[in-house]
Amino acid sequence: MKIVGLSKKSWRIEGSLFAAVASFVACLTLFESWSLGVCLALVAASSIFQLLRSRELASEHSNSRLVPALAESLANGFEAGLSLVECFEELSRNSNKKLATKAQEMSAILDSNSNTSNKLARCAELISCREADLLFQLLDAAAVFGDRRLKQTLLGSARRTRDLHALEDELSSRLSWIKGTATLARFAPWVVVVFLSMRPEAAAAFNTTAGAGVLLAGLISSELARRLINAAAGRSMVQRPFRFGHSQAGSVPA
Repeated sequence: MKIVGLSKKSWRIEGSLFAAVASFVACLTLFESWSLGVCLALVAASSIFQLLRSRELASEHSNSRLVPALAESLANGFEAGLSLVECFEELSRNSNKKLATKAQEMSAILDSNSNTSNKLARCAELISCREADLLFQLLDAAAVFGDRRLKQTLLGSARRTRDLHALEDELSSRLSWIKGTATLARFAPWVVVVFLSMRPEAAAAFNTTAGAGVLLAGLISSELARRLINAAAGRSMVQRPFRFGHSQAGSVPA
């Protein structure tokens, strides 16, 4: 599913370029300062790129919270003798709005003409998080090797996922103030610079070699400070090791 990832990245790049051009044009129009325009364009581009990336991570975070309930519902459905498609149809009728919408889309995918692995891979990309990757890999393995102890595995996975989410949420809440400090440290100096540039003599000073050097030094310093603070407050990002590949060996028809 690399196309999805590439389209998201291209959207971030396009948004960043638009913000950079808009900031540069605004600075030239308002302050007639090319050096300030270049610096603010870089700051705006980096900020928009990070904002769009944060929104994608927030969406992935929200989707991951659906997985424990999904795993438990599938386990209960299998125990009642329902097929995979019937489990998703039941979910679409008896769950919260977001999960019901996802379940309806997955039910349509599972009714399509494709092999089991491709269907499950498409379902996993609808939720698009590492927890969903693992869940649908378990279902794919059960389709190939049999569903013995699948219910216990799904319930255990749901329990461990909830524990992991609780730990992640606690850690994120403790680190959020550090990230807020990094954001303030990054933008506060540029707000001051913009206000100073409203004075014609200050805007003219920024167009000199010395003024441009000061702005460049400030740009580098603020970016380094942001990266250092984020590194100190950040956590190693968990990748998606269970993500479906383009081809799966040993798949069986649905």
